[in-house]
Amino acid sequence: MTTCLVATCAPTPSATASISVQYLYYLSQIGLHVSPLSNNALFVYFLSNPFPDFFRRGLNVSLSTDDPLMFHQTQEPLIEEYSIAARVWGLSPNDLCEIARNSTLQCGF
Repeated sequence: MTTCLVATCAPTPSATASISVQYLYYLSQIGLHVSPLSNNALFVYFLSNPFPDFFRRGLNVSLSTDDPLMFHQTQEPLIEEYSIAARVWGLSPNDLCEIARNSTLQCGF
């Protein structure tokens, strides 16, 4: 709860605590960044990842990369993250544009 009061951006696990914390993140539009390939390899499988639920609930989520040399198979790790997210979670091109917009706003542009 305290992290929500002072945060402008946070990794995904901090928002999975409870629905009330998610609601605070929604109201504050605190940015959440997710690295699906890294998460899948380390602790949260694609189908258990909360990203699609967060996105559909209107939380300010974005996709990111983590350790590209360990988890990615191409020269474009961020494109790979978007491609995997679109395929696994059924995201439309409009959804991907909104996620990219969130990412741009989260980094201050």
